Amino acid sequence: MKKSFFRALIIVLSLLSIVSSQVYAETDLSQQQRISISDLDISNSFREIYGFDPADNLSKAVYSEDSPGRYGVYLTDDELKTLSIRDATINYGKKLQEMLNSNYSEFFGGLYYDHLLDNGKLRIALSNKNKSNAESIQKIVDSSSEKKNIEIYYVDHTLNELISIQNDIINYIINNSLEFYTEISIEKNKIIVQASEQDREYIEQIKKNYGEDILETHLSSPSIQPLSRFDYVRPVRGGLAINNTSTGSLCTGAFTGWTIGPTGPVDLLVTAGHCGSLYDYFSQGNASIGAVNYKYFQGTTDALIILNTTGTVAFNSPYNYDNGYWDATESISSEIAGETICKSGVSSDVTCGPLRTPYASGSVDGTYLVGLRSAALYSTGGDSGAPTYLPGSSGNHTLAGVLSGGNIVAGEQRTLYSHIQNVITNLNLSGVYTL
Repeated sequence: MKKSFFRALIIVLSLLSIVSSQVYAETDLSQQQRISISDLDISNSFREIYGFDPADNLSKAVYSEDSPGRYGVYLTDDELKTLSIRDATINYGKKLQEMLNSNYSEFFGGLYYDHLLDNGKLRIALSNKNKSNAESIQKIVDSSSEKKNIEIYYVDHTLNELISIQNDIINYIINNSLEFYTEISIEKNKIIVQASEQDREYIEQIKKNYGEDILETHLSSPSIQPLSRFDYVRPVRGGLAINNTSTGSLCTGAFTGWTIGPTGPVDLLVTAGHCGSLYDYFSQGNASIGAVNYKYFQGTTDALIILNTTGTVAFNSPYNYDNGYWDATESISSEIAGETICKSGVSSDVTCGPLRTPYASGSVDGTYLVGLRSAALYSTGGDSGAPTYLPGSSGNHTLAGVLSGGNIVAGEQRTLYSHIQNVITNLNLSGVYTL
């Protein structure tokens, strides 16, 4: 009996020794070899959203060296490979979505990519009022190499019905000068409406008008909070801290582009519209870069143009701070709920998460905006104006928009942005600098 006890004791002490040596080894890592606890927490938040197991190792050696630059978090090579496989399905889904919107809109309920279902599934919603048409969609899916990663499910409302009712609710909100937040959840086949407790009576009226089966309502703060790299950098480019010297507020530059002036192309810098007013001056790295020349802060767009008024600043860079470059801009027709969106902001650097919906609306600094994009990624004060983008495997990113603000929707941290196509159109830009 005593021998068994001592054997057990030796085993326990040996295990404790191993655990202690591992902890010691991790705490004894140099600063260059070790990631911080806060960075590990951010990485694990990302993992939870994407369905990966949590990590507890503080050594950079166990993670892919490419993951921080691409996603702003520490991931293993296997996790990066999984995301690449999912991206292939998402890219197929973008083409499928365009076709369904064009040819089957009368019974198409939308589609999205679910990162948590069966290690990732592209889900296609079809109206249960027209199930007889599902066979033709199923044949299209079955002919694809992605068929094992796709499933069809049935819903009560088509996407066009949801969009129409959301527009009616938005008009009701604007006509009554209310500060509400709304979005379309393709996953739930519902319109989410969020308002403060004091506006409960209006929520009840909306329920009465449209029925509770199509709505998900929340009584919590509905407002989108504006989210107002510091070294001198030239050429000026997206992702850098810019300071409004007229007001003292801090924002992030989104991207550089050009427009056609009286004497030829004019280079310019774009940031969020709520970051300044017409003729406000901005600096970068404590040096003046120009003044606001044009602002569009309404409808689908929160953006402004800073024009080089010093004669000494180059704005013609395609680079996004220090982790890549723009090689394209995203079209509205190709975006899909579930695609990974990143941002590069002054305050919280690079963070990424899935696009939850391209159908969000809410108030920013008292201005009601519609057609915003809402992604489940972290941002904070100073990140307003930051570029949002789809990350590329080799730093070749696709520019998606301009960050407007953040809020909490049904308990989830969200970041909202104006889509790049709306920004280009409403700022009358001729183009964006890409490689």
